Amino acid sequence: LHQTAKQQPIKLSSLWAALFACSNFQFKTKMAKINLKLSSKDVETSLQDGSIKLQYIPATIKGDGPANLEQFFTPYTETQRDGTLCNALRGYPLRGKATSLPAGYTGVMLQETKKPLSDEDDRTLTFAGAFRDFTYWNYDRQPSRNDPMAKALGWLQLAEVLHGDEPDDGTEQDVKQERSK
Repeated sequence: LHQTAKQQPIKLSSLWAALFACSNFQFKTKMAKINLKLSSKDVETSLQDGSIKLQYIPATIKGDGPANLEQFFTPYTETQRDGTLCNALRGYPLRGKATSLPAGYTGVMLQETKKPLSDEDDRTLTFAGAFRDFTYWNYDRQPSRNDPMAKALGWLQLAEVLHGDEPDDGTEQDVKQERSK
């Protein structure tokens, strides 16, 4: 640090301590727990049943009850020549695409039966169904690989390539044998 005739030198350790003291705030909050109630048997049963027809719609709906899709939504879904789906929700056009999760993945739906009174209260989510296929919808836009949902599923596949286990083909052992010769 630069020092002039009238200034006292600043000790670097004091400067760091002052910066740390200014940025070190402590909040005493209780960490809320999230309890998940599901079993592998429930997941397997739901997948075998095949009754889950998941529709991912980009909308906020103030209601959390069941919807009669078979009567009011599915009959109006049209399949275009390119395989995309068309429908409408409350007059807004929807363009959709039937999609599958990558191999080895299973999606689960969880439902919160009792809303907590505050963010600090514990929460319990109960199993509501499992799926491997779903339909996602866009408002007035053709589905493409640039959609957030398509990108998220692409990241799952990329992560598997980058971090997944490689099949052991014996090459490591072959290299060790070559080095020992």
